[in-house]
Amino acid sequence: MNKITCLGNLGRDAEVRMVPRASGAIPVVNFSLAVKIGYGESETTEWRDCSWWGERAEKCARWLTKGKQLLIVGEPTIRTFEKKDRTMGSVMSIRVDEVHFVGGKPGEASASAAAEATETKTILNAPPASTEDVPY
Repeated sequence: MNKITCLGNLGRDAEVRMVPRASGAIPVVNFSLAVKIGYGESETTEWRDCSWWGERAEKCARWLTKGKQLLIVGEPTIRTFEKKDRTMGSVMSIRVDEVHFVGGKPGEASASAAAEATETKTILNAPPASTEDVPY
């Protein structure tokens, strides 16, 4: 059994499609993950094609939007295909087993987090409306 773990950002919104099977259609969610390789001056970005199968993937697909940071665990697979010039090509893809949402889009969480923190601070610092509201 081979496993691969990748941390990266989605390059595009996930695409959901149904794959017909004898027992009924199975949902598959396809997405591309931008993974940074190396460090410093030699840092580059590589793209990983990912496919996540099943109902759980279909339910989570609406949150798999461009820019989201994910940690994925899956099995690397090699897919071969015939190119337009009649030669054979291959591409490595990952059949995803686990998806962990690590972070949000830049600036997305900061505005909602600030509003939530202000609201929580207001509620915590508010004096009780009457002594009947005090639980002791």
